[in-house]
Amino acid sequence: MATLTPTFEDFLPAWVARQRWYRGKRAGAPALRRVSSIRWQDPFGEVGIDDHLLVDESGPEPVVYQVPLTYRAEAVPFLEHALVATAEHSELGTRYIYDATHDPVFADVLLREMYAEHEVPAARARRLAPEGPVPALASSRVLTGEQSNTSIIVDMHGEDLPVIIKLFRVLAEGDNPDVSVQTAVSRGGSRQVPDPVGSIEGRWVAPGGGEAHGHLAFAQEFLPGTEDAWRRALVAAGADRDFTESARSLGAATAAVHAVLRDAFGTRPAADRRSTLVAQMRTRAEQAFRDAPELSAYREPVLGVYAELESSDLPDLQRIHGDYHLGQVLDAPDRGWVLLDFEGEPLRPLAERTEPDLALRDVAGMLRSFDYAAASAAASGAGDRGAWATAARESFLDGYATGSGEDRREELTALLAALELDKALYEVSYEAQNRPDWVAIPVAAVRRLLGEPAADGRHRGAPTVPASPRGCGGRGSPHHRRDRRRSCSRHRHRPRRRCDEGDPREHERHAPCPHLGCHRRGHVRAGHPLCPARVGRTGCPLRAGRHRRRLRRLAHRGRAARRSALPPADRRPARGQRLRPGVGLGPGRERRLPARPHPPARGHGHRDGAPRPADR
Repeated sequence: MATLTPTFEDFLPAWVARQRWYRGKRAGAPALRRVSSIRWQDPFGEVGIDDHLLVDESGPEPVVYQVPLTYRAEAVPFLEHALVATAEHSELGTRYIYDATHDPVFADVLLREMYAEHEVPAARARRLAPEGPVPALASSRVLTGEQSNTSIIVDMHGEDLPVIIKLFRVLAEGDNPDVSVQTAVSRGGSRQVPDPVGSIEGRWVAPGGGEAHGHLAFAQEFLPGTEDAWRRALVAAGADRDFTESARSLGAATAAVHAVLRDAFGTRPAADRRSTLVAQMRTRAEQAFRDAPELSAYREPVLGVYAELESSDLPDLQRIHGDYHLGQVLDAPDRGWVLLDFEGEPLRPLAERTEPDLALRDVAGMLRSFDYAAASAAASGAGDRGAWATAARESFLDGYATGSGEDRREELTALLAALELDKALYEVSYEAQNRPDWVAIPVAAVRRLLGEPAADGRHRGAPTVPASPRGCGGRGSPHHRRDRRRSCSRHRHRPRRRCDEGDPREHERHAPCPHLGCHRRGHVRAGHPLCPARVGRTGCPLRAGRHRRRLRRLAHRGRAARRSALPPADRRPARGQRLRPGVGLGPGRERRLPARPHPPARGHGHRDGAPRPADR
């Protein structure tokens, strides 16, 4: 039997633990066990492709992950960043093992399987696109920044629009709502979702025994040249520009999609699931109290809000988006708003996400997203944007009422507030586990929704700048001089991130660092519309001028040191110094040197740091 050295048990757990989609970061290294393996065939026979389904049993509950790998006999330079390990095969020799999502052969094979509706052991592919020839792959690339999935953009020969393949990293029993819901909306004639192309279903041994099945991948139309609503809203909030018309049209589009979902899946009386819905809300609240202990004082008010729902009249339940916010909507030219990612909230169990729910849950999610945009703008130094958020929220509700044909805001005010509170508490847990620096935004929202006024007069969603014993206190801080020499102690480990303008989904990496004095605050590249104009590569705007003056002083000292090391006859006088005959430039050439401007500091002048041509 062929063997591999090192074995998968030796290198795969450490690699999985470093991935963004790994959920057990608090538990440490995963304890992986293979529950299924799918062998895909390269048509040319040059690349081995194995799709590993692994269960991690290190946490309180087992989690099933999908880890596809490709094997090559030679190293591929353009896949160097996706190298998982280099191993020796007992029969084939050295094998370079790559994350298959970055390998174009894997993307090509997945699409071919979908178009052919091929079935292999442990997997079956389905075609959802209209009949036609199978397109040939031209290139592929992976979107960066996603948390729970991996998306591959595939450009085709002879195709006007590329395709995006979403590979589900965390698997669960049952149909993924991103596939079933979006396909139903598209077949209902709506153009407010991308057209589906195909899907792949897999089978594996469930952690508790027996056979489980679920979606492994989903391909759909990709819309290039679009901008998501989060970016538009964030720019508008930062500049305090009116966003009401966009919010109103977004509300109408949301109501239209809800109507299609009601027709496709039907409705159910809320009384059938009232107790379950309230119990789920209480469970999320208790988790938020554990993740943010400062909210424990609000346990009684929160549970009191939920208790009122047990005796309230609730509207009928239906299938919804489930994780609706500004980052899930694209502004497509000649098409309007296009909704994405119907998978639901990633931290909720799949069985819970596929159940019918209150349509107002999506409305509450979008209202929270407007608050996030206002809070992010305030954190970047734009000032209070509470009025901007209020106007956008009201306009969205106006558009939703117009699109649905009825305005029930007065009778459903308490329900909408309870759902918004539930969403804010969910955000507390999500931010505490993934982005601790942002947890102040939903915490402030919880306090606002419970009627607590903001103490400092700012927008209640704006995070408070954390105090650090060695933090970037800015001008007047006792540590200010020391902070000029090194980055913030809280964030000096964080890499500078590049803006990926081709990714319409992962919006959070574009927002400035909420730790306002931090040198790393410039990780949004200069020139991007979301980058504050005064923040470039130098970091804190309070220190940018002093940083340049310090570099000029160092450059002047360097010139002086080099001049003093020369023999007196060879020295060039300092600028403005009176020359004597016979010194420096030779007899008879007495003159005063013109005072030239200092060359700019490195990074502020020419490409190589030298003076611009006009300064020479």
